[in-house]
Amino acid sequence: MEDNAPTWTQAVSFISSATAEHTLFYLYCKNVPVGSAVSFYADNELPDGQKIDLPITPVMKSSSFQAGVSLLIPANFKTTIHYSWYSNGHAPLPGFNIAMCAAIMVQAGEDILHTTSI
Repeated sequence: MEDNAPTWTQAVSFISSATAEHTLFYLYCKNVPVGSAVSFYADNELPDGQKIDLPITPVMKSSSFQAGVSLLIPANFKTTIHYSWYSNGHAPLPGFNIAMCAAIMVQAGEDILHTTSI
């Protein structure tokens, strides 16, 4: 990494469902240049002290990928998630896009409820 200052940061609100759910938080990255990096973090810790957090993650091999973390999120949990792109001197590629996503994880035999881009 050339420095730790993001090129840009976006913020989105997150409100969990009415029941505790295993949730995958991830960045969907399309045409993000190799050599740049992404990260995200939430304003609030979970009640158990865990954090919704993806440390600065370099784009290594492919310009289109997903990176994230999965956690058990309590019912009615609210926070703001900040996600960032670090150019590290690389220009965005044509069609560049980064989206913050959250998906409820289900076990075999369970119904899929929804996937939400936040």
